Amino acid sequence: MVSAHEKYDGKPVVFIAVNSGNSESSVKGYLRSAKVKFPGIVDEDRSFEKAMNVGTLSLRNVWQTRVIRPDGSVGHGSSAEIEKVIDGMIKTAKWKVDPETVPPSLNAAWKAVEFGDYMQAIPQVNRYLKSRDEKTKAAADQLNGIIDSEVNGMFADAEKAEKDDNKWLAYKTYDQIAMQFRGHTKAREAQTKARTLAKDKELADEVKAMNALKKVKAQLTSRSRSAQRTALAYLQEIAKRFPDTEAGIEAQTILDSQPKDEKKR
Repeated sequence: MVSAHEKYDGKPVVFIAVNSGNSESSVKGYLRSAKVKFPGIVDEDRSFEKAMNVGTLSLRNVWQTRVIRPDGSVGHGSSAEIEKVIDGMIKTAKWKVDPETVPPSLNAAWKAVEFGDYMQAIPQVNRYLKSRDEKTKAAADQLNGIIDSEVNGMFADAEKAEKDDNKWLAYKTYDQIAMQFRGHTKAREAQTKARTLAKDKELADEVKAMNALKKVKAQLTSRSRSAQRTALAYLQEIAKRFPDTEAGIEAQTILDSQPKDEKKR
């Protein structure tokens, strides 16, 4: 995979490594030692593993490859013939913005937009929207247009959910916009909408559970064994106090995926 990544560098294809069942610190250490330069997913609770239907990943079942197409659909791919798989799909693949039109000063912002890291891209793009260099300004305008299209689409989905009285979906979407597009005017508007919805009594438990789970997930990735044990205790509390909430169910799923000896500590 490392050699294939190097071969297709600059092409409209993204390599993502996935490790299931291990901590963030151990995964980072392995990626460094193996000189893996593409992104990696730390699938501690094995939820991604289950979603991809690859069986339980282990030393006996490690060479699993899935191809995620631009429309989000997932297909199988052969690890032994990965270049053949990519060559077959890359014919119809394309970047959101042709990299040939992007000046070096906006290269980092372009990559961030291509990979959906809008929070990283927004301040860089904003910086060059008023550039006196025509090529730089044109590239910034193009990248900004893509960001606007993405955030406006999500905002429209949130408004529709709110109109349909699906308050929880609306809240989650507004909350996601506020985080994913931080620095954008729509993000501030979404944050206000989310705060208003959070006051709704129907959503009180969902919001409390979700906010608590966010904090616990950060603790779970700590290298400190003490912090990890504390996080597991909090997961148990969330699952017990909010069993019918989305976060409560996720907390229980994470607990169920932990080795038995970890649960006892």
